[in-house]
Amino acid sequence: GGPAWLELLNKDSLSTLSEAVVEPSLLEVADKPGESFQFQRVGFFTVDLDSTKAKPVFNRVVPLKQQALPVPDPPKSQDPPKAEKAAAAKEDKKEAGEGGKKEKKEKKEKAPAPAAAPAEAQPEWTKLDIRVGELTKTWPHPDSEKLWCEEIAVGEEAPRQVCSGLRAHYGAEEFCAGRKVVVVCNLKPAK
Repeated sequence: GGPAWLELLNKDSLSTLSEAVVEPSLLEVADKPGESFQFQRVGFFTVDLDSTKAKPVFNRVVPLKQQALPVPDPPKSQDPPKAEKAAAAKEDKKEAGEGGKKEKKEKKEKAPAPAAAPAEAQPEWTKLDIRVGELTKTWPHPDSEKLWCEEIAVGEEAPRQVCSGLRAHYGAEEFCAGRKVVVVCNLKPAK
C-alpha cells in the first residue's frame, strides 16, 4: 500500500485559539453540536461535540479567505545578547593590549535545549479538513482513462484544481458543474 493517510495531512492544518472572544449570545448554543455560524471576516464555524456553555468550542469548517498561519518567534537563546558579547570582547582586547596576554576563559558547556511539550491528544480523524464544495468545471484527464480533472469551489478566493479517480463511477452528465462534492482540503499536493 501507499503512505498512511496521516502522513498525507498538512501538519499546519490545526490551529487552536484558546483566548478568543465571541459574541455572548453564542453561549446559548454552545452546547448544541452541529449548529453553524459565520464569524465576521473569518469563516464558517460549527459547534464541536465537546463544546459546553462553560467551555465553548467552535471548529472552522470553511475560511472566508485563505490566510497564512502566524510564524512563532524562535526560542530565545541562553547566551547573552550580542551587544553584551561584543562589549566583553572589546574589554578583553583592551586588557590584553595593556598588560600583555590575557588568560583564556574556560568555555562553558551549553545546556541542552528543553524538550518540547507533548502535543495534546487529539483523535486522528479530527485532523481532517473536510468541506463540501461545488464543481465549477470538469474535464477528462488527457493522459488517463480513469481520472477526472475538476475545479472545485470550497470557499476560498479561487477554486481548487483536483484530479480524482472517479471516471469509472461517474459519467460526464453526472460529474458536471454545479454538483456538490466532499473534499479533504488538507492533503499534501500529489504529483
